[in-house]
Amino acid sequence: MAERVLHLLLWTKYEVLGVAELQRALTPVKEGSKLAIYRGDDGKLWAKDLGDSHDGRFTPITPAPDPERIARILEGAAKKAETDVVWHPSDERAVEQARRAATYRRFAAALREVETRKARHG
Repeated sequence: MAERVLHLLLWTKYEVLGVAELQRALTPVKEGSKLAIYRGDDGKLWAKDLGDSHDGRFTPITPAPDPERIARILEGAAKKAETDVVWHPSDERAVEQARRAATYRRFAAALREVETRKARHG
């Protein structure tokens, strides 16, 4: 997956496609210059001097975490909470652990439902 960056002055997003080497220059750019190649959200391609891409105007966009991975972590936490429970009607800790496990499972189910709906409706 290509790196995504945000231009901090323009608030535009770009996908970094790679680095290219300029083969021939008819302008003041030197031959052999390293150029960062970007694709904007509008599909337009851009080439910038590699040094310009590291001058502080761009910041990486952290990808959203995988929802299914989060759901699996929640399921694991629920299972752990259930195994930690020592059932006794007067044990408040056991009741709290059981509630926590149920909450984790509801969060995991809700997350999966949202992802299912997104997949169905694009």
